[in-house]
Amino acid sequence: MEKALGAGYDVNVIAESGWDSDVEMYELDQYPLRPNIVILSYYLNDIDYLMADPSLDPNNNFTFPQNEQIAAFIRDFFLPNYIYYNLLQFTSPARTTSFAYDLIGAHLDDTLWNEQVPRLYEMVAWSRDHNARLIVLVWPNLAEVDASTPATARVSDFFRGHNVQVVDMTDSLRGKSVGEITVNRFDSHPSIEANQIAADQLYEAVLEKDQSS
Repeated sequence: MEKALGAGYDVNVIAESGWDSDVEMYELDQYPLRPNIVILSYYLNDIDYLMADPSLDPNNNFTFPQNEQIAAFIRDFFLPNYIYYNLLQFTSPARTTSFAYDLIGAHLDDTLWNEQVPRLYEMVAWSRDHNARLIVLVWPNLAEVDASTPATARVSDFFRGHNVQVVDMTDSLRGKSVGEITVNRFDSHPSIEANQIAADQLYEAVLEKDQSS
């Protein structure tokens, strides 16, 4: 994006893997630079900090070893770690589908959603207080793009209701195979193609508002 936007733009990434909505606002506020534009990349698992109860935790779809010695062996050595977590756990269609539907369902659960809303509004309020334009990139679950629609729509509608620019990736990724939009069958993060689609749409979103202002 920085190369595409050219002179006058400096793109900084302050996110870290694993951040949920409960820490993003704090980290942004601690960042030493004050941006003119904030891009929040929202994935549906950003709500799972509210799902710590074992009956809600989506990670419970995956079976983890209870024996500490076995757990340590799997955790600390590459080959057993790779075999156990990737080959035996995360390639199970039943488990990954259940995981996806748990996160989708969390956004449709009014109790959990009402707990999530204040966190999202913090980002809106911070951006206004710091004269920063907020753009929210909303990702569906890449294994269940169509099924994610009610959840991504709820997130998108919330931000649009506060006059925030939204780039909802659901329609852009609909119809593409899981193999096209994820890294590989062992890594469900967005692929190069999916990231390029997001970057192109964010580029248009940045310029659209800048050219009209």
